[in-house]
Amino acid sequence: MVLALLLCVVGLLSVSGGSQATLMLEAEPGDIVTLQCHSNLIDGSPYIHWFKQINNSAPEFLLFMLYSVHVIKRPHDFERIMVFVNNSTTVSLIIREVRSADSGLYFCGIQRMPGQITFSSATLLQVKGLLSVSGNSQDTLMLEAEPGDNVTLQCHSNLIDPWSYIYWFKQINTSAPEFLLYIHYASQMVLYSEDVVSKGPGRITGFVNKTKSVFLMINEVNSSDSGLYFCGIQRRHGHLTFSSATLLQVKDEEAHDAEEAEKAEQAAPAGQAGQVEEVEEAGKAEKQAAEAGLAVQGEGSSFYFFFILTVIFVIATVVLSALLILLKARK
Repeated sequence: MVLALLLCVVGLLSVSGGSQATLMLEAEPGDIVTLQCHSNLIDGSPYIHWFKQINNSAPEFLLFMLYSVHVIKRPHDFERIMVFVNNSTTVSLIIREVRSADSGLYFCGIQRMPGQITFSSATLLQVKGLLSVSGNSQDTLMLEAEPGDNVTLQCHSNLIDPWSYIYWFKQINTSAPEFLLYIHYASQMVLYSEDVVSKGPGRITGFVNKTKSVFLMINEVNSSDSGLYFCGIQRRHGHLTFSSATLLQVKDEEAHDAEEAEKAEQAAPAGQAGQVEEVEEAGKAEKQAAEAGLAVQGEGSSFYFFFILTVIFVIATVVLSALLILLKARK
């Protein structure tokens, strides 16, 4: 199996995500909006990504800047979206003539080299309008688990080639995604974040099988593992493309313990009732046995009484017969 052939290289990446507060921004349709990404890693970083996310869907690629010169954008937003580097720590995304459909969560990712990516704090843009933006919620899978369960998440992509890098991310609410691990498809090398490493060896693992299905396995989950998970595929010198997301909900340990206690309490009266029924049945059986014993004793007493009377009658008969014989003999 591919998992057995994985060469796991544990790395101590300094990868952040969601540690800063999410910014809130409101706009009117037609406004020009400027979103900013702050990071001390921008200076010297050849790759800068911008993403948009709606509700619990997987993030959507907006644009990709290579070496601060060549910019790749979504075709339908080519004229409305611009990006430029303000200084060594700030990158701005400008959206002209915003509309309701532009509402969503925006964040950028800074990448110094393939395999290492850091997300900035996110900005939640709300453009006033009548359009109800729901995103691709139909593509988001829902998964519930109990504390202590082993969970396997999966994503598929036809974009994987020998030079691809496959990433797994976790997101909580409207924070920026948190990097978990990446896999280099050709070598099957796996690199984990510091946070994953700190959780213990083998608790979170990722691999790709021969059919190019990507898996993330989480052993002995707890409530802190709850969140939105999705994988991203990056071809050589290309932008990240995300797959559909999975929303994992692990029951809180206290709530889980409370449910188990409630079940035990509900089962206890039933058990006690069963014991009471058993005692009552035993009492009835004893009573019936006692009554049966009394009946037997009564029948035995009657038998002995009639037996004694019969013996007395026989003796009396014999005595009378003897007396009669004696009287006849004297005459």
